[in-house]
Amino acid sequence: MATPSPAPVVITGIGVVTPAGCTPGELWAALRAGRSTAAVLDHLDLSRHKVRIGCRVRGLEDSDLLSAKDARRMDPFARYGVTAALAAHRDAGSPRPDPARTAILVGNAVGGRTTSDQESAHYTADGPHRVNPLMPLLTMPNAAAAQIAMRLRWTGPATTIATTCASGADAIGQAVTLLRAGRADVVVAGGCEATLSPVTLAGFGNLNAVSLRNDEPDKACRPFDADRDGFVMGEGAGFVVLERARDAAARGARAYAEVAGYGATCDAHHLSMPLPDGSGAVVVRGGGAVGVDVCDVGGGEPGVGEGRGHRADRAGAVRQRHGQVV
Repeated sequence: MATPSPAPVVITGIGVVTPAGCTPGELWAALRAGRSTAAVLDHLDLSRHKVRIGCRVRGLEDSDLLSAKDARRMDPFARYGVTAALAAHRDAGSPRPDPARTAILVGNAVGGRTTSDQESAHYTADGPHRVNPLMPLLTMPNAAAAQIAMRLRWTGPATTIATTCASGADAIGQAVTLLRAGRADVVVAGGCEATLSPVTLAGFGNLNAVSLRNDEPDKACRPFDADRDGFVMGEGAGFVVLERARDAAARGARAYAEVAGYGATCDAHHLSMPLPDGSGAVVVRGGGAVGVDVCDVGGGEPGVGEGRGHRADRAGAVRQRHGQVV
């Protein structure tokens, strides 16, 4: 007996908070124009740092989705995530499913780094009595997921996924898995991060992972250029609302796109580098799940710009399909 095809899953809402803009339209316009958002981080004291540039979110104070009072009670990573998730929910037509038949999946790697650094400075300067008693709640990686759940009043799983650079993509992929398995009817999924803090920038600078083009920040991000020297640290959030296609159609929702497939593997090789031969199993797994030939995949480059590993990511998948290519 033939295996039934998985239920199609579609994206019905999009929300973003980025240095290039806090609406999908603003972000898309910046991408089409090729406009860099890298700039000197003059709000931080980076006078002793190797790196002094980054991509900073601006203009979020104008959002009507989160009050100024609530925003002050969140680390920036959670503030970005909550705003983007609520924007996606509104863009999807504010669906109101059974609260227990929902899920919130948030990709986040480091939690409230900004708050952690600030409170560490207070502790060093003035002692333990100066540490904010809310610090543990502000810095926990699942703070964004919890805040989103409380605002939507959704009682299904609210989960945080930490797989470094793949966290947000994994969250969306796991959302598709939940929907196809019939374990949820509507899922909000995406990722958020806010790591523009002096300690984090110092660490990545000492790791030689970030660009040091401090005098020309608009030219620093060049991941596929032979002259690349690292990535540019940024911050922001991006979320989508996902539903089974039939459910979205039944409520008259607009479908932006269908998520065709998802695959996840681990090289079990290095904390930050892919296998040098680019085994590509994840591309094959994701494409094979929906009958898509790997050579029909138009793009999949991570483009971290470190000059060491990103060329391996897709090479192995092509080799599995065609053999060694010169």
